[in-house]
Amino acid sequence: FKFDDGSSISNGKGVAKAWCNFDASGVGLDNLPVIRSWHNISGVTRLAPGKLKITFTSGVFTNNHYVAMGTANATTSSGSKEDMSVNTVGIVLREGDDLVTDRTCTYVIKNQAGAYVDSERCDFVAYGYEPGESSGTVPTAVKASDYSDP
Repeated sequence: FKFDDGSSISNGKGVAKAWCNFDASGVGLDNLPVIRSWHNISGVTRLAPGKLKITFTSGVFTNNHYVAMGTANATTSSGSKEDMSVNTVGIVLREGDDLVTDRTCTYVIKNQAGAYVDSERCDFVAYGYEPGESSGTVPTAVKASDYSDP
């Protein structure tokens, strides 16, 4: 990639292929998610409190083995630095194949007590191979010579 200032990068493998910032609490009678910013995301579906399905734009990923991360800890979008809840986000289900259905992942939010909860400040980012892309030789996986089961 070459930029107007003359700088360049050899490839985009380290660049997020998709990301989104949204309010999972939603608005209106249906509590529809409020999507604030996005890239290669075609939709966010509210499944239940604390459970959302993120749909990617068709053709973003080669398969469902992408790296996905999420956070959801704010209690309000306009709160101060002390206004947060400690939550855990899980990306628990990856589906779709771009041939019959678009690729999706299920984004769930749980609080410290283990209950599904909404959050007004949610972030999601995904990295992965786009069609036709690879990263060369597959890394090796080995067990240490002094490994033992506990």
